[in-house]
Amino acid sequence: MSQQKILLVDNEASFLEILTECFGKEYTISTAVNGAEGLEKIKSEDPHLVITDIDMPVMNGLEMLEKIRASKDQRPVIVFTSYGDAKNISFAMKHRAFDFLAKTMNMDDMKKAVATAFEIIKLNVAGRPLETRIESSGLEKKFLHDFASPLSIALFHSQTILQELTSIIEKDPNNTKIEVVKKLVERSQTLVKSLNKAETVHKEFSFKVMNQKKGA
Repeated sequence: MSQQKILLVDNEASFLEILTECFGKEYTISTAVNGAEGLEKIKSEDPHLVITDIDMPVMNGLEMLEKIRASKDQRPVIVFTSYGDAKNISFAMKHRAFDFLAKTMNMDDMKKAVATAFEIIKLNVAGRPLETRIESSGLEKKFLHDFASPLSIALFHSQTILQELTSIIEKDPNNTKIEVVKKLVERSQTLVKSLNKAETVHKEFSFKVMNQKKGA
């Protein structure tokens, strides 16, 4: 395929810089500061992948995602935010967000999500516009719709809980209940590791099934 392109949408210049530095050597990067500008960039630059924040002025990331899907555009959209509430996650999943990550995530998680998105893109027919490639196979359409599994949601919530518990320890190390919090942190760490492993197995299995179907 031609040079892979990523559109980054966020009103925080510092975060755009971090992501540009992270992915700029491997991909062609364009940026937008809100959802409305993001939609314009999608029309003019046709990026293969969109990575967007939720909380932005003019048009937020979820509104942009909704409009992308309303136009029958099936390109992968990764959503990240500082606000990890269930309502946002539910909305993002309903509109087939490819993945949903905490804005405070480890950058390795973002790299993994981006790499996985481009693996999905490569499975589609080369040389056709991305928004029509997905129509070449009902299997790909179902896979993109279902790819963000309940494991992803559980993992996101577990990471958020772990971050909040760790923050309690850092802010008030002398709290009388700190030992209880530390035990909860240990259990949360174990849960996150288990969910990470389960999600990886799920995705690897999905890839194998998909490749078997395509080779049949």
